Amino acid sequence: RLEGTNNWFLLQPEFQKWSNSQSDDASNIHSVLACFGMPGAGKSVVCSLIFDTLDTQFSLAERACVVGLYCDYQDNKNQTPVKVIGVLLKQVIATFNESELLPGDTISALRKHLNKDNFVDLGEASRLLGGTVKQFHKFHVRIDALDECDEGHRR
Repeated sequence: RLEGTNNWFLLQPEFQKWSNSQSDDASNIHSVLACFGMPGAGKSVVCSLIFDTLDTQFSLAERACVVGLYCDYQDNKNQTPVKVIGVLLKQVIATFNESELLPGDTISALRKHLNKDNFVDLGEASRLLGGTVKQFHKFHVRIDALDECDEGHRR
């Protein structure tokens, strides 16, 4: 990406409000910034810009975490809800490893499932991710091309 590409997006009031929202503000706790457009319009480039901006904007001292993934219609078997949550959880754990704040119950659950083919069920994966991200004051998830996932997995 060329320097300065799509910087106009970062100046939009909608983006500014979303990126500056606080998790302790109940009205913003589940805020979503969605980007819609035709194929090839540049949504993935904007998504990368947002991810890079948030990643550099926040520090571990602020107890912030930025994670994300790109979906691919050619890889639907690996984009099940459990595996998507697992990918996000793995990134959260990597962030925690830098700060040494990983909750003990998460470590225990991960060790329990380490040698199994089927990591965890959807409920446990969601519980682990939800419990882990509560340690952060800000938590941003970027999912690009969600419409490329199997329709049955997008619930």
